[in-house]
Parts: sequence; C-alpha cells; structure tokens
Amino acid sequence: MTIADACILVSCLLPVLCAGVAKSPGFGKPRRDGGFDNHDPRQWLAKLQGWQARANAAQQNSFEALPIFIAGVLIAQQLQAPQARIDNVALLFVAARIGYIGAYLADLAALRSTLWVVGLAAWIVLRRRVPDALPLALVLAAAFGSHALLDLLGKDTRFPRGLTVLWPLSSKYYITGWDVFGEVSRRYWLPSEFILGNLRALAWEMVLLVPVLLFAWAVWSGSTLKVKSKK
Repeated sequence: MTIADACILVSCLLPVLCAGVAKSPGFGKPRRDGGFDNHDPRQWLAKLQGWQARANAAQQNSFEALPIFIAGVLIAQQLQAPQARIDNVALLFVAARIGYIGAYLADLAALRSTLWVVGLAAWIVLRRRVPDALPLALVLAAAFGSHALLDLLGKDTRFPRGLTVLWPLSSKYYITGWDVFGEVSRRYWLPSEFILGNLRALAWEMVLLVPVLLFAWAVWSGSTLKVKSKK
C-alpha cells in the first residue's frame, strides 16, 4: 500500500468522524430528551445548531470531496505518474481536509474557505502530474456535476429538501420539484420502504438512464471507429 492509498482510507474515515462528532451529544440520552433519533436521523441532524450543525455540514462536504480525490489518485497511479509526487499531494489534501474540519467546528469561516481552496489546489496539482489529464479532469467534473443534477431531479420529501449545490457560496438548499426520479429511503427498519421502495426507485432510474447510456456508448463507439479507419 502506498502513502496515497493510505490517504484515501483516511479521507473515507473523515466524514464518519464528523458524523460521530455531530451526533455525540445525543448518545446515551432518551429520544424524548433530545437524544439521537435513529428512527429519523436525517431530520434529527437537520435540527442541530452551533458546532453540531457545523460538524454535520463538514460531514456532507467531506463526502462530496471524496470522488474527485479518489479518482485523481487512482488515475495518477494507473498512468504511472511519479509516486513520490502523488504521495506528497495526497498528504497535502488530507492535511487540508483535517484543518478544514477543525476550522468548520471552530467557526473560523475565512480559514475554512482557505483550507478548502488548498484542498482543491492539491487536486489540481495532482491532475497536472498526469499526462493528458485535461480530458480526464473534464470527464470527472462532468460525472460529478451530472450526479448533482440527477439528485436535483429526484423526489425528496424529508427536511431539509434538496442539495446545497452552490456551497461554499451559499448554504441554501435547492431542488427542482420535478420528481423525475423516485425518492430513496434510508429508513432500514422499514423493509417495505427501504428494500421494495428503493428497488422500485432503482428500476425506474434504469428505465430512464440505460437508453441514454446506450446512446452515448453508440456515439462514442462510432467516433472511435472513424478515428481508427482514418489511421
């Protein structure tokens, strides 16, 4: 395992740590006395205030930062960029993320935003170490952006509704209200909703998205064949 691989594991644990910090005052207390409500955790978290609310926000941002970091490290290693450079940049990213979480909890807004930019800069530096990285970066950005777009088109009836798509510029939640995709349930104690409901939502997503994927694959395959025939 490389240092960069270890950094991926640490980055995956950071949102879990933030979630534990956000929920910690509610542990060991009855639900009626404000203790953690495992039957409706999302709504319970939405009612938090102060440093607990900031810890929950840090959890969400930590999850959002994971895809591009993991993809950047794995692609850089696959394309055989210098491992020492990958390790150093990955360490910088993790250090920036840990500092970011600490600044968030301490309500140091300017420092928090600065450390967020440092983490983003680390990923950009990592991208620049990879040959022909711009197309890869655009693909990753498109994948990340399309994920947010699809979430905005989904049904969401639980507070807070929507996504903070303009973060860090705004903490406001946005949703289209079009309900193109079914709502996903996290209430695992309700099998009919958690299992059957989520399967129905997944099946509907497949009905809508598989034709789009097949069309994109056909277009890409046709372009590839044309390039090969010209060679």
